[in-house]
Amino acid sequence: MKKFAGLVAGSFASGIALFALSSPAQAVVACDGNRDFFAGTGRAGANCGFLGVGDTFEIDVTEFFTDPILGLGTGNFNNTPFGIGISTSGGSTVSFSNVQAVVDGVTLSFGSFDGDPIAIWGANPDNPFGSATSNFTYTPTDQVGATFQTVAFSFGDTGIGVFGSGKASPNTITLDQVNSFLITGTLASVGDPFATNVISFGVGPGGIPASGSTFGGYFTTQVPGPLPLAGVGAAFAWSRRLRRKQASAAAVGAGIEKA
Repeated sequence: MKKFAGLVAGSFASGIALFALSSPAQAVVACDGNRDFFAGTGRAGANCGFLGVGDTFEIDVTEFFTDPILGLGTGNFNNTPFGIGISTSGGSTVSFSNVQAVVDGVTLSFGSFDGDPIAIWGANPDNPFGSATSNFTYTPTDQVGATFQTVAFSFGDTGIGVFGSGKASPNTITLDQVNSFLITGTLASVGDPFATNVISFGVGPGGIPASGSTFGGYFTTQVPGPLPLAGVGAAFAWSRRLRRKQASAAAVGAGIEKA
């Protein structure tokens, strides 16, 4: 009976170890965008690293609103329209959820944004092309007036694609000062995890940002490596060692009882 209980406990423990070693951990991937973002469909902006399915990302593009060269930190701030551009390299289908523009700043009408999503997403994507014109879905939610706070979208695998959020001026959302501006979202799925998927996010003048006047970054979707298999092997090896120790202890105990 003791031996059976030991085997059950060993199997349970090895199962926990197997789960812990082989299950991917979800993470928040933070990145500072830079001015290398452009409207193409390659690697645009800062290299923000790998993004796994279920991971949430945060790209800090505050500098777009504070850089004096762009004029958004001067008296032109309220008259400069901006938008968020998103592009894919077309490696495979890829979907994102809960994509938002999260702002900390001051408004003229109701005080301040305190790390809140702002409503700049249009009912439809602005100027989509490539895979964004056909095999593409776009679902904005959390409507405020004529715009939305959150969007989910999927690019198809028929080719490259780009779309913009539509155009918004700070004065249309009564945004008078920006202390922090993040583009955030979650990678929901990837059709072919072994394909090279590069997804770029940036903010700039108008709907789809242009080179030299925008800030953003890109992610490469995570390709599975040998770690899960290594984890499986380690868990089973650990389980075998545990069972051997239990068997040895049981044998010693039996010898003592006979004595």
